[in-house]
Amino acid sequence: MSKIVLIALSLAALSLASSLDKPINPEKLDYEDIKVIIGSFMNTYTNSQYNLTNCFPESMQNKLNQFIAASIGYLAFLDFTKVLDCYEQFLFNLATECGVCGLNQVQKSLLNGVDDKSLFWFEINLAYHSKEVMGLFEIFAKEIENKKYTDAGSTLGQITAILIPYEQPALSSSFIFDASAYQSWWNGAIYTLSLNPKNYGRCAYFLGNFSIESTNTAIDIENLVLGHMSVFNTIFGDLASTLTFYKKNYTGVCMFETLWENIAELASSTGASELAARYAARAMVINSAIMNIKNCDTSFYACGQGVATLIKYLLNWSIN
Repeated sequence: MSKIVLIALSLAALSLASSLDKPINPEKLDYEDIKVIIGSFMNTYTNSQYNLTNCFPESMQNKLNQFIAASIGYLAFLDFTKVLDCYEQFLFNLATECGVCGLNQVQKSLLNGVDDKSLFWFEINLAYHSKEVMGLFEIFAKEIENKKYTDAGSTLGQITAILIPYEQPALSSSFIFDASAYQSWWNGAIYTLSLNPKNYGRCAYFLGNFSIESTNTAIDIENLVLGHMSVFNTIFGDLASTLTFYKKNYTGVCMFETLWENIAELASSTGASELAARYAARAMVINSAIMNIKNCDTSFYACGQGVATLIKYLLNWSIN
């Protein structure tokens, strides 16, 4: 787990240390009712009702038992890095077995939340909700200690819903791509990334034109995600057209190489600390940006601004 966890949760750790009555010995706890925990977890996470009494094999139940027991033990000693490591392993193992129970959408959501590409968002959510998450972990520990397994599973579901939002199944019936919303998103992003929004430079104009040229490709990709196989009749031609436009018109004006270098730097040994420092310096602006992204359907322009704000302040990259 990244060092950003320790930085973001330092104050929560002090609060938690004073609220636990005594260390919890995981070896003395009874986890035979793990099916109740998992079922309650699923119900809270997906806001649905599941009966998983005879679903997961005993070997998987035992493995999940171990992760829960270990997390409780580490929580008692305030070793938050290992607590969150156990939690991530719990989610990953749970996700890989969800297909056995037919929980394909849960599996998709969890795996998308814990894969390498999503780790950045996982940590941003953790930093943003650190106090709430650690408070819930404290409640979870007490519920386990008191053998309130249904409540414990529900609390674990709340924690997961905060850090890895459940992805509702896509509706594949009638989808109409909103090209104006797509352009609005790009306009918001370009405006926020520009060093001088009142006087756009060459990169801003290039991205504006690229957004127009890539509209058909975006329509194809969205329809493909929704399962419309007929899109294969057009996607390759549209994608080729978009790439041709890029090759013919991009002359290095946006300095994308600097963006890639900045991303690579965050993967270094000091990258997590640097990311945490940047977040702390612009916490209010970044938090507001995250909310705009989460409510993208409300305003695509503000959503584009939100994404650009994260790029601008967390990845330290702007355009001329």
